[in-house]
Amino acid sequence: MDVGASKAWGYPQNPLLQKIQYNYQIAPLVLEDEPFDVYLVDGRYRVACACVSFLHAIKTGGNMDTVRGGTPDNDKNQAGMRHYDVLTTVADVMIKNSKLWMYKIKNDTTEEDLYNLWDTSRSKSFK
Repeated sequence: MDVGASKAWGYPQNPLLQKIQYNYQIAPLVLEDEPFDVYLVDGRYRVACACVSFLHAIKTGGNMDTVRGGTPDNDKNQAGMRHYDVLTTVADVMIKNSKLWMYKIKNDTTEEDLYNLWDTSRSKSFK
């Protein structure tokens, strides 16, 4: 996705542009009519993108018992923890190692729960 001019590691120079957040998080799945078995979320806005991925799987009839979402680089960086673990409010960690966590949506997680987490994280590009 086009995030406009970027700094080191692909961070947008102007992260406040609304189109960047929405295009980056939603556009990749808009034309996908079927769910995926695995959604791997890398790059900017990982928590928000993971929420959108789970919402996509629900909307397109995915078997939520088997759909998984993964986020790489969950280890510490120079600034400390990356805080992708906030996803544990809506999903259980199925695989957890220093570089990759795989999530399964919790049985009692609703679309509203996913939306609310997306809403609070949609403008956060955790480092």
